[in-house]
Amino acid sequence: MELFRQRRVDLGEVLICMWSFLDICKTRVF
Repeated sequence: MELFRQRRVDLGEVLICMWSFLDICKTRVF
């Protein structure tokens, strides 16, 4: 059960990281 919870948190963090990375890319490109 703990593993599943950690996986969910990891997925959420990955999505946030990707979103932040996209924002950084937009700022650099434009």
